[in-house]
Amino acid sequence: RRQRQMCIRDRYLGKFLQRNPGNVHASKLLAATLLKLKQPDKTIQVLEPGLPGARGDAQFLALLGSAYIALGDSGTGLKYLDSAVKANPDVANLRTLYAIGQLASGDVDQAVSELNAAVDLDQGLMQADILLVMANLHKKDFDSALAAADALTGKMPNNPIPHNLRGAALTGKGDYQAARKAYKDALAVQSNFVPAHLNLAQLELIAQDTAAAERRYRKVLDYDADNLKALLALAALAGREGRTDQVEQWLKRAYKSHPKMVQPMLHLAAHYLQQNDIQRALDLANEAAVVQPRNPVVLKTLAQIQFAGGNDKEALATLRSLVEVV
Repeated sequence: RRQRQMCIRDRYLGKFLQRNPGNVHASKLLAATLLKLKQPDKTIQVLEPGLPGARGDAQFLALLGSAYIALGDSGTGLKYLDSAVKANPDVANLRTLYAIGQLASGDVDQAVSELNAAVDLDQGLMQADILLVMANLHKKDFDSALAAADALTGKMPNNPIPHNLRGAALTGKGDYQAARKAYKDALAVQSNFVPAHLNLAQLELIAQDTAAAERRYRKVLDYDADNLKALLALAALAGREGRTDQVEQWLKRAYKSHPKMVQPMLHLAAHYLQQNDIQRALDLANEAAVVQPRNPVVLKTLAQIQFAGGNDKEALATLRSLVEVV
């Protein structure tokens, strides 16, 4: 219903702008709608004509920057987000958007700096707090991540997310006993909180208790029958123990549940390759290449299967494409 409402808004705002070209307020409303509809290319088309008259409009610049980042052009996106922050440096949401752009470009240190500023500006902006923990986890600065997660727990006492993030920081520090308690604290708040179940399963694997890990992954499927991480993990556990039929069952279920995602395609293709079922492996790898033709992992897998099937010319062509991509 929400998606349909946004599509209706998109249509009416588009008509309004045709009659009133250059209306900045309508342009921003339409751009925000298009971003939510995951159409960053159309967002840019709507905003760029009004750019000369909106240089000091932080919201306008933030929308344009976010669209470029969503499109994969982090450099241009950061340029506009930087201009948005400079135009209105005391708005926490803008600093959070800018931090997301920094994370997308790989500049984690600058992202952490911006997120700290966002948290200081608005103590109620939970998105910035959560991203700050995640950015510190990415940096492997587990002490800072733990401190940020503890602060977030105070702001969101009845939410499982801070406990789960706290567990991730403690796992990074190697304190598995405390991490287990944190994940269980998250489940005490919300028993069906899947990320905590997945993290507890990971702790079972670290402890080399594969039976307990499998029980935990199956528990995840009770709450989320199509959870891709759990399905692939169950396939991996079955493979580790030589249960080949179960490997195929779990991977087929993952593929059927997520028919447009390349990850289950590639896992199932690798399984068929291992079973020397070259044609089925090749069909899946080709399907993945149609979905993501410039994905290096897809191209590498496709080339390996083509070589295995004796299709040397096709494999070399695929590898040349891989070289171009990377």
